[in-house]
Amino acid sequence: MVPSRRLRKWFVVGLRWLPPIGLTACLVGIGLVPSFRSLFLYYGGVSSLVVLLAWTVTAWIVSITVFQRFVRNLWTVHPKHALIAGTVVGVLLLLRESISPSLIPLFFLLVHVSIAGERPRLTFVASVLSTTLTLVLLEGFFALPLSIPRLWELPGFHVIALRRYWSEIDLIQWNPACGQWDPELSYTLRPGTCTLSNPGHSNEYRVNTLGVRDDEESLKQPDVVVLGDSHTMGMGVNQDETYASQLERMLNLKVLNTGISSYGTARELGILQRVDRSRARFLLIQYCSNDFDENREFIDSGGKLPARAREWFETQVEGSKSSRRYYLGKFTDSLLWFVSERSLPLASDSQARRRTAEQSDQALKYLLDVIERHSVDLFGMQIIIFQMESFNEGIPSRLERLLADYPNKNRLSGAQFVDATAGLGPEYFIPLDGHMNALGHRRTAERLASVIRQLRPSVHAAGG
Repeated sequence: MVPSRRLRKWFVVGLRWLPPIGLTACLVGIGLVPSFRSLFLYYGGVSSLVVLLAWTVTAWIVSITVFQRFVRNLWTVHPKHALIAGTVVGVLLLLRESISPSLIPLFFLLVHVSIAGERPRLTFVASVLSTTLTLVLLEGFFALPLSIPRLWELPGFHVIALRRYWSEIDLIQWNPACGQWDPELSYTLRPGTCTLSNPGHSNEYRVNTLGVRDDEESLKQPDVVVLGDSHTMGMGVNQDETYASQLERMLNLKVLNTGISSYGTARELGILQRVDRSRARFLLIQYCSNDFDENREFIDSGGKLPARAREWFETQVEGSKSSRRYYLGKFTDSLLWFVSERSLPLASDSQARRRTAEQSDQALKYLLDVIERHSVDLFGMQIIIFQMESFNEGIPSRLERLLADYPNKNRLSGAQFVDATAGLGPEYFIPLDGHMNALGHRRTAERLASVIRQLRPSVHAAGG
């Protein structure tokens, strides 16, 4: 009898203090151990952290104030109730890809609150109904801004729409109808025709046999070759509206557009190796701040990029499809992520340092290093470097300063830097997206055409 009483005593003590202590320890681990924090946030997300925090507070309140009632209610639980609870948890686990991960700890939180109430069954039912209604209302509220373009410019709604847009955007390289695996460049566009649609724009892409958004004729001895990523490819604009197409009409020269979404300078020069450069006199290189990682990897690995297997490409395609798939609680999760990134120290220090590094002169130096050291033959081509992002931060002037101090210049001797975004306001960019619209592409083409005509006055006579 005595051992039984002692065992029951320790069981009650454990029932009282283990939940709050264990939950608190979990929160401390998330705050102090970066690897555990990354793992937790990767699988659970910020919403799970919010629920965990609420559950921890609830557990302490129950253990301190109403523990006797909690124990009394727990002893009277019928076995079938425990079976039902276990079944619910099992269903939630089976539906883990269709619901927010935070719903699992939220269920335990509701159970914990209910058992400590005066009328557990009524409390549980009321908690489930109120939580479900709140979640549905939140999901509807957060889903609304992206569906109504007129709300995109309103404070608050713009933040929600922006976050949703970039978390669900259909990227052309991971769309199996538009992108294809490439053993050397990871991927190119798929030859043929495809349509890519995202909120606010839907465009047809006509892709030639090289795997770039241009016609077959442009592959035959182009006079001008343009390199770049989605900005050059023309994300969100029609094919004849890209700056490359408009530049061709302005100069009456054959211009080949080799821009492919998410390419860095290293791969841009890699695809240039597949281009007929026998008549090319101008090489236009569009730089983007997110070229940093690829360019650094290329230089640090001695002038090469790792080959990506077909399985890697298929994993990226499936991952993109999964990220755009809706699950209950997705929009709430997404907004909580956004808020945490802006106001809470949840992101790792390495991520913060990376954002800073991408804007540093070191990132621009990698750009110059890649151009100077890449194995592709650039003989006879005048290099023109420019940027099309909505934020410029004086990159052309910084590049000129870096180039002035660059040792052993060869290819970069005489390189020109064009400030393509100077004076361009929001009306030149696609809302939410950040890529230039047709008017922005026209302004870019005009500025590039002006530089080319200054470099080769004979072009002016031929140009329109």
